[in-house]
Amino acid sequence: MRDDYLDLIAEQWAAIGVGIEVQVEPFEEVVARLTDSGDFEAFLLGYAWDVAPDQSALFACAAGRPAANLTGYCNQSVDRLLVRAGREFDPERRAALYLEMQELVLADLPLAILDFPRAVYAITDRAHNVFPGTVNMYFNAEDWWLG
Repeated sequence: MRDDYLDLIAEQWAAIGVGIEVQVEPFEEVVARLTDSGDFEAFLLGYAWDVAPDQSALFACAAGRPAANLTGYCNQSVDRLLVRAGREFDPERRAALYLEMQELVLADLPLAILDFPRAVYAITDRAHNVFPGTVNMYFNAEDWWLG
């Protein structure tokens, strides 16, 4: 999938007169380049969110390098919403706070989010209370049990 994205990005950028040299590197080297040296002009990475879809590492003002906020993005309203969502126990209110935060990030567009791939999961019939959310498969994992 990564190679397809790189080909498409190179093609689209060439169409507007921007030439790029694609370098595919081992993950450890990419991490060092992004977090240590800062020697890059653009990069393509994939992220996977945890059980709670907290995106502070990517969008919080204080989460610059070496965390995932490699663009240096900072919006105090986003920070406040991330804190509120992280403290919210009600799943519906937490989801609403994350949605509000994401709308602010999309308005600022500090980076291009290319997709959120869908996947097919199989769950044993011994698993109970499994209700995958819209963010990821594990949205309510703290409530799962086997029987």
